[in-house]
Amino acid sequence: DRLRAAIKPQAGSSPASPVGAVAVPAALLGGLFAATLVGAAAYRRSAKQLARALPPAPKPAPPQASTASAAGGLPPSAMGTPPKAGEVLTKGELMYLFVVPGICAAGLAATLGGICKFALDVDNVDDTVRQVRWLLGSGARPARVGSTERQQPPASE
Repeated sequence: DRLRAAIKPQAGSSPASPVGAVAVPAALLGGLFAATLVGAAAYRRSAKQLARALPPAPKPAPPQASTASAAGGLPPSAMGTPPKAGEVLTKGELMYLFVVPGICAAGLAATLGGICKFALDVDNVDDTVRQVRWLLGSGARPARVGSTERQQPPASE
């Protein structure tokens, strides 16, 4: 019931912009999308700077009878292979490239999980599955939906 109420527009807000529990995950995902676009633009700018700084790639020579001697003793399969990440980036850059986005994704997943836990009023995975099945119309109404067992007792005077 709380999730259904959270999805509906609040009193005093326009129907085009409902404010509720749905707005927070939407804002988080929008921020993540914007950060991805900023990161892609920064990567493109850095790649262009690197392309200007590096000398142009040598033009491939026409095939010869002995390619191993022309390549300095390397086998033909090693010619033209891209460099490995460790040859181009430092260990710190590799860590930053993979670990930082992983930490951000884990934080976002934990935040969205906490919001869903609060909105669904569940404690474990079984309660979550029952609530979602009920919300999708494929299960019976869970016993805890709409119950008052979690509400605080009224303050005594």
